[in-house]
Formats: sequence, structure tokens, C-alpha cells
Amino acid sequence: VFLNDHGFVCGVLSPLLFNPEYLIAAELAWYCPEGDGQELKTAFEDWARDNGATLCQFSTLVNGYTDKLGEMLINDQYAPIEVAYIKEL
Repeated sequence: VFLNDHGFVCGVLSPLLFNPEYLIAAELAWYCPEGDGQELKTAFEDWARDNGATLCQFSTLVNGYTDKLGEMLINDQYAPIEVAYIKEL
């Protein structure tokens, strides 16, 4: 978990299930309503790199920040990899 005055980011570090030679740092929650979250993203990436991760994954919610965050991630050389769907039961 990384905190700053504007929000937080947290995640896990684990081998990919289908290829354990790759260690991925996956963001589980990223909340920064007062800013763009760049400082938190950088802290998470540094932690991931320092702990042997070869991949880093961030997600965005489909809301008013989707385009801004997606653009920030793409500008930082992230590539879209998956679309997820959810259903209330």
C-alpha cells in the first residue's frame, strides 16, 4: 500500500498463473480523487521493479476518469490487455 496526501494505491506481486517465469505486480485499488495519481503509480512501479516484477498491471473503472487515466497509462507505455465485465447476483 502506498499513500500520499491525495489517495492510495495497493496491489499484489505474484507469478503469472499460466507462466510462472513472469512475476507481475497487479494493482488492486487505486484511488486519487484530488489528482491524477502519477506519484502513486510511480511508487507502485518502483516497488514492483525493486521486488523482481517483470510486468505491471493497472486497471481503470469505467467512469468519468476512464479516458484521462487510460491516456496517462498509454502515454507511459502501458498497453490495453483485457476488458472485464461484472454482473450483480
